[in-house]
Amino acid sequence: MTYQRKYFFLSLFFLICTITSCKKWEDHDAITDAQLSKNLLDQISQNPSLSTFNGYLVKSGYDKIISSSKTYTVWAPDNTAMQSVDQAILNDTTRLKLFVGNHIANQSYATTEPQGSMRIKILNGKNATFTRTNFEEANIIQANQYVGNGILHYLNRCCL
Repeated sequence: MTYQRKYFFLSLFFLICTITSCKKWEDHDAITDAQLSKNLLDQISQNPSLSTFNGYLVKSGYDKIISSSKTYTVWAPDNTAMQSVDQAILNDTTRLKLFVGNHIANQSYATTEPQGSMRIKILNGKNATFTRTNFEEANIIQANQYVGNGILHYLNRCCL
């Protein structure tokens, strides 16, 4: 009798633990930051100050890459910075793809990471210098915009 009673209470204990531990599980693993439900392309296309760069992302085909589930960092020049780019680069698809690739890297790189400076391999194969305040010669004017598949930084100049 004590044997059955012991297992009855033990089973009851595990049943109660299981039932109470499942409450509000959706709250436990739900995304609480709305930005994390967006991808890099969504974030760039929703910002009017990056509309020119967004157009060149689409034209070069990098829009499909940065909207994937892989993690990237994009250093996006604003519309004012894009005005200084030579039209010969923008009209040649090969040179445009290299130009846009100058602003994208695999993995997430936040401005809190570099101690001094870091050399980062960008998508077109070059190595770029990244510090807490600069990417190559451009100043980072808005940093660490986190989204679901990476980080977005705004630049005041283009990287050629």
